[in-house]
Amino acid sequence: MGGCFPSSSSVQLEDGSTLSMSRLAVGDRVLSVDSAGRFQFEPVIGFLHRSPNATAAFWHVQTANKQVLPLTPDHLVFTAAARSHSGAAADASFLAAKASFAARLRPNVSSVYVVRGSPGTPGCRPGVSAVARVTASTLSSVGLYAPLTASGTVVVDGVVASCYAAIDSHVMAHLAVTPLRLHRHVGEFLRRLISPSAQWGTSGTAEGEGVHWYAQLMYALGRRIIPSHFWFSSDTAAEETDNGPRHFLFETL
Repeated sequence: MGGCFPSSSSVQLEDGSTLSMSRLAVGDRVLSVDSAGRFQFEPVIGFLHRSPNATAAFWHVQTANKQVLPLTPDHLVFTAAARSHSGAAADASFLAAKASFAARLRPNVSSVYVVRGSPGTPGCRPGVSAVARVTASTLSSVGLYAPLTASGTVVVDGVVASCYAAIDSHVMAHLAVTPLRLHRHVGEFLRRLISPSAQWGTSGTAEGEGVHWYAQLMYALGRRIIPSHFWFSSDTAAEETDNGPRHFLFETL
């Protein structure tokens, strides 16, 4: 439990600037992808995991477009079935995307969704880039961050990622956190109803540290009722290697 990004990873804000995970706060409007597969900016509504002083060994996913995404191997990344033969960004609908553990990404086989063009332009959609390299680092980096948005998506270091980890289903994880997402929407509605001039989602809102209590609860319940093969384990990469066609290739730093 607790798939994350390091402190050094960054998100894109609505004004075009970038912000590191270590400075990200509830209310900051970050780049994500909406239900129609288009880029949008939406507020961070919380953190499923936030441990600024924790250390962990992250995997690094490098795309053919030179984006490098560090994340824990159990974090979900959206993958595409189609890419250009040259490895450059190609058109492929995000609506057909499938979420996959980072540990299952395969160089020169897997493709991920990346920032293409100007995300602030209405109707702009993610491009697709091949995964060129996946490295499993033995060196620890500081910080564990898993920001949550209402869409369940977030663009980190130029790559479209899920807000979720540990379970091999973005859909199930997204449904599980529905109460958290609805709570934020209801709160925003009531605040605007009571005081229309109030600015909701101002950056800088304080947020607790560690794994969110609700995420811990859902994980504990999920492990009891959802079959074990849906869950990430330390053997996941090895299992992929043993399965032949889904062979996982990586380098160790």
